[in-house]
Amino acid sequence: MDIGGIAGENSGEIDTVQSDATVTGEKSIGGLVGKNGLGEVINSHVSGEVVGKRSVGGIAGENDNSSSIQRSTHDGSVTGTHFVGGVVGWSRGTVRQCQSTGSIEVKNGSIGGIIGMAKSGTIAESAASFDIDCSIIAGDLVGELESRSELHDSFAEGTISAQSITGGCVGEAETNTEIQRVITGHVHTARDESFGKRRLMHFMSKFGYAGVRGMAGIV
Repeated sequence: MDIGGIAGENSGEIDTVQSDATVTGEKSIGGLVGKNGLGEVINSHVSGEVVGKRSVGGIAGENDNSSSIQRSTHDGSVTGTHFVGGVVGWSRGTVRQCQSTGSIEVKNGSIGGIIGMAKSGTIAESAASFDIDCSIIAGDLVGELESRSELHDSFAEGTISAQSITGGCVGEAETNTEIQRVITGHVHTARDESFGKRRLMHFMSKFGYAGVRGMAGIV
């Protein structure tokens, strides 16, 4: 069931809204909107605690095709088991000029300071400052960045404690993804990252990028 601090599902426009509600549920749980389906969230702020299982986000649990979240912020804690993000848990839409701070904890699956799972779409001009605790795939900005997804002009800082695939920017990025102009923070992981870093540096140098460190766990 879609559960949000303001709306379970949004297909219109939510503008200049604040919520400090504690939101709990199972699937598609967001501090403001459970599912942003063909909708827009702008100029809004969420604080407080969001707790769910699958697709859990500080602002929206899901951000679907042709949907967008812009110029909005989240400050608080987010807890879930799979697809968990400081702004959005699971996204195929646009996230632009958003900021998230606080802590995220997930038992399994993908976790990111901005988005847990980006199936497609754009993440741009956004920032995350989080302490992240995860057992599987974790990134300071995005947990999993799948094909046809773009991430650019964004900043992340904080600490990741994870047992598996970890990156200061993205936990795992598939082919046909685009990452440009990002700045990353600190990463702590129980996994040896040398293989992932070698693959990343080969990829970036092949396309003319240099000086990137701790950006992704696996590319």
